[in-house]
Parts: sequence; C-alpha cells; structure tokens
Amino acid sequence: MSGKSINYDLTIKEAAKLLGISEKTVRRRAKSGQLSCITVKGKRNIELRFSSEEVRQLMSKDIQDRQSLDISIVDPTQSQAYKDLMVRHEQVVFQLGQYQERVSKMKELEETIKNRDEELERLIEENKELKSELEKARMSWWVRFKAWLKKR
Repeated sequence: MSGKSINYDLTIKEAAKLLGISEKTVRRRAKSGQLSCITVKGKRNIELRFSSEEVRQLMSKDIQDRQSLDISIVDPTQSQAYKDLMVRHEQVVFQLGQYQERVSKMKELEETIKNRDEELERLIEENKELKSELEKARMSWWVRFKAWLKKR
C-alpha cells in the first residue's frame, strides 16, 4: 500500500452531480466496485463517502470516452437513400394526381351517360305518344274518307 491516504470527502449527491449521473447510478457503481467508497455514520443512518480524486479521474475518463466516440451527425437529407425515396415520393404524388383526374373524368362521363339515358327514355316515350297520335289521325282520316264516300 502506498503512503498516500485517500480523502473520502464527497457525498453521494455531490459525486452524482460531478459525474453527471443519478445518485442511484453512483450507488450501483459503488456496489459493483467501479467506484470506491467508505461508509460513515451520518445524522440519521449510515452514509457513503467518495474520493474526490477518484471522481475527478472518472470525470476525465468519461469525457475522453465521449470524445473518442465522436459521433458525427449526418444530415439525412443528404443520403442517397433519402434522395431516392424523395424521387419515388414525387412519382407517387404525380401518379396519384393522374388517378384523381381519371376518377373525376370517369364521374363526369357517368353523369353524362345517366343524362343521355334519361333523355333516351324521354325520347322513346315521346315517340310512343307521337305514334299513338299518328294512329288516331290516320283512323280519323279514314273515318272522314269513308263518311265522304258514303255521302256520294
């Protein structure tokens, strides 16, 4: 053992604040042995104390670890997959527009067919009436002709 004594001067709350983690995580690390501590009798119960030197070493190690990760954020709009997806999206939107135009035209044509069917029915009925009137007119002509013949 070295002649250097370790000063356990930080509470759980202080260690958690310095490390940027929760008090529960500090307790877990102490329990797993990742962070050394001692127990002292507090006002109400037994408390854990941590070495400020060790906490500062962990802080610098965490900072180095974060820097070594160096996660670069890529703009998703610059990826080829995104560009391909946007091209496909534009194609689908265009096709949807064409489809909607065709549906609209089809509805117009169905309405035109319905109107023409109604007009055809009306004309058929009118034709029947005209034929009936013609028959009546022919009969009355023959009746008049016969009457004229009898007069002679």
